[in-house]
Amino acid sequence: MGFASRFGANYSENHMGCGEARLIRMIDAIENAPEKSLIVIEEPETALHQDAQYNLALYFLEVCKRKRHQIIVTTHSPTIVSVMPPEARKKVERSSSGTVVENNPTIAEIVADLSSGHQKMLLIYVEDEFSKKLLIEIMRQFSPELSDAVSIAAVGDKADVLNAVRYTRKHKEIRCIGIRDESHTASKADYVFSYPSEKPPEIEIFTDNNVCTFLNALYHIDVESILSSVTDHHYYSNQLSIKCHVEKSVIEVQSIQAYIAHQERKKFSPLLDEIISQC
Repeated sequence: MGFASRFGANYSENHMGCGEARLIRMIDAIENAPEKSLIVIEEPETALHQDAQYNLALYFLEVCKRKRHQIIVTTHSPTIVSVMPPEARKKVERSSSGTVVENNPTIAEIVADLSSGHQKMLLIYVEDEFSKKLLIEIMRQFSPELSDAVSIAAVGDKADVLNAVRYTRKHKEIRCIGIRDESHTASKADYVFSYPSEKPPEIEIFTDNNVCTFLNALYHIDVESILSSVTDHHYYSNQLSIKCHVEKSVIEVQSIQAYIAHQERKKFSPLLDEIISQC
């Protein structure tokens, strides 16, 4: 029978929760195993709260170093996985085509998979709906695991993004960042980042040669001529939607996708890496 002491009280397994009793027996087995043992544990987080899970994961790392064990753990706990170095993580997924093992999955990806996207790791504030569509397509193309891990909110302009991040982090204790439209407006100290361009996204995308060629061929229009009469880039998609006889959101998504299709991941890697690091 297991015994423990806490806050000056001594008690036995008869008074423990099943998680605590299981933990004592597991640690006892690990400590008494010969050095360099191979130990396989299934879901050690069972009946343990998150702080206990975290400290248990730290113990696994410590005892492996001290006794030179190799411990293999199967778990559904992002808390336990988060303690492990990336090279120690493997995600096993079974589908109709077989079992796939992925090395070094991110915590954001793990949480998204375990919760089927219901639990978000990070709230991202952007300036407007066009910026929101752009970020969605960037993640979809280059880091699809983030799509289920973050939620995105369009809040207004550059000042609104900063104010939203400051307020949320201070008063709501919700993990969040901001993304502004132009690179020179980023403020990393305030958790505000940006797209990799000095131009607003609307100008960057709708004046891109590949986008113009795509729209001209699809809708039989002259994008450059249409936009030449629009003085405010926020109205580019409005004018194009009128000329193409489709909804504004359709033109925006099609144009963003045509733009992204001709970009490489390295263009957006700094931004995506910041998002991943904040998850």
